[in-house]
Amino acid sequence: MYVLTISDINGCELSDSLEIIGNPLPIVDLGTDTVFCEGGSIVLDAGAGYSYLWMSGETTQTITVTTTGIYIVTVTDGNSCDNSDTISVIVNPNPVVDLGPDYSINYATNTTINSTITAGSGSYNYSWDNPGMLLNTTVANAVTIDLIASQLFNLTVTDAITGCVGNDDIIINISGGPLSIIDLTPPTSICIGDSIQK
Repeated sequence: MYVLTISDINGCELSDSLEIIGNPLPIVDLGTDTVFCEGGSIVLDAGAGYSYLWMSGETTQTITVTTTGIYIVTVTDGNSCDNSDTISVIVNPNPVVDLGPDYSINYATNTTINSTITAGSGSYNYSWDNPGMLLNTTVANAVTIDLIASQLFNLTVTDAITGCVGNDDIIINISGGPLSIIDLTPPTSICIGDSIQK
């Protein structure tokens, strides 16, 4: 409470008072800085307020974020008081896995399935499915056993630093097949009325 008193030369006084009420600022908390993998998202909530203005131009209480950036929101309440908060969002890329096109090999032969990995930190963990058909399932380039039927192979690559995941698959087709055994035994001569046993 503020009181002002004015006195003149005759000793007369006049007083007035003013009460100033300080309204609290709106509470704005976007949470801690966030990191997630490509393909994910986070909903940022500015909390209760009268109006909202995000740095990106949105005017809603919540926004959905899918890309790396610094996100700032200003919230204004019904008393025209405003407050802001900032959050950093980092979206890590998924490894991009390329096993190349499907191809064919000869019956009962093996092959090395080569992979090309891009994006990510450069440090990866490898996991091939179909383990019974491969000599090693935790390497970038896997060697098959001798295949006698077409097989589908899938490689999942996990970024060892960020935990982000990528995968690809390939079909190895088999051409040819086992050789047929042909009986080359020369013909046998018998007389009419006789029989032969095998």
